[in-house]
Amino acid sequence: MKRRARTQDMLRRHREEQQAWSQHYEQKLSRLENQQRDLLDANNALVWQSFDHPTDCLVPGQILAEGMVLTPNISATNFTANDQLHITVQDGDLYAYAGSGPPQFYYPDSVTASFPDTKPKNGSSYIAFINGSLASSFNSVSPSDVLINLAPPRSLQYMRFETDGHLRLYEWQNGWAVVQDVLGAGNCGYPTVCGQYGLCNNGQCSCPSEDNSNLAYFRPVDNRRINLGCMPVTPISCASMQDHKLLALSNVSYFNYVDSRAALPQMIDEESCKKACLRNCTCKAAFFQYFGNDTSQGSCYLPTQVFSLQVNQLEVTHYSSSAYLKEQITQPPPSPSPSNSNGMVNRSTPTGKRTGAIAGFTVAGVSLLAAIITTLVVCWKRYQHRDDDDEFGELPD
Repeated sequence: MKRRARTQDMLRRHREEQQAWSQHYEQKLSRLENQQRDLLDANNALVWQSFDHPTDCLVPGQILAEGMVLTPNISATNFTANDQLHITVQDGDLYAYAGSGPPQFYYPDSVTASFPDTKPKNGSSYIAFINGSLASSFNSVSPSDVLINLAPPRSLQYMRFETDGHLRLYEWQNGWAVVQDVLGAGNCGYPTVCGQYGLCNNGQCSCPSEDNSNLAYFRPVDNRRINLGCMPVTPISCASMQDHKLLALSNVSYFNYVDSRAALPQMIDEESCKKACLRNCTCKAAFFQYFGNDTSQGSCYLPTQVFSLQVNQLEVTHYSSSAYLKEQITQPPPSPSPSNSNGMVNRSTPTGKRTGAIAGFTVAGVSLLAAIITTLVVCWKRYQHRDDDDEFGELPD
């Protein structure tokens, strides 16, 4: 069944109800039971349909073809994630990634193919939300290869790509309820779960800090909402690369390890990986993935943009990992002791200089006051002695 609304004029209005755009031709706007919207002309010919233009949602029967991109719905608390996260299709498979220079994949579990073309191609592949699954197809053949099994539908369903990187399946149960996390990357496997530079541990977020040190090089973007991420206390400047340092974080991994192509093939040992990051200002961190305790053989990742980090669970991942975040040390952050665990002595601060100056002025003032009092006492005694001489001089012979 269709519900149609006939109109003589399609209008676009501002919030103040002022006309901003008008298209004068007779047409019909239809909405099907599956929520697809069709735009028909006066002869009932299809002009436009919503299924061909997915944004953040997919409904049963809808496809996502190569060249199409899902982006997250706008969040009231996170206005940046919607232009950082994308889902696309290549060679009949689904890919989710963050950033764009270059993109950092977090789904599927292993990425080996090249990045998908951004333009649709004739006979290209697509995935379809159909028969309780996400299935793929090539060259317009009916979908047959099931990529992801979904919860069996008991009512109306739809899936939505959201600002935390999750693709969630919703079902109507006296209200819309989440019935499945489609990508299933775990609590900490999503790039924006704790925001940029945020460290995720069993779903809990914190800002990274150096091992065995009280120095604070990163602080929360919002102290009340730590999941929005962290930021460097001192912004990184390419004008003073000599003041760059790497903040060492042991047992910390990165979601982009799923993309083996992102690792630098010529950097296989940990020290070379770290030095390469320090030599390149666009590098914001060095991540080194290895097995056992052998840091001379592993994979080096040098992202130009750092998203959420995660505590590595060796019993789950079966690999070891270290992270090194680039930081600026031109002005060292506050520390409760004169030096940190690496022996780096903190430079003098303006507060210390002011304290020394005040102490100096105080000593000088006390000394001057003592000198004045001493002078007055000496002068008073001299005048007193002179008065005594005058009195004796007036006595008769």
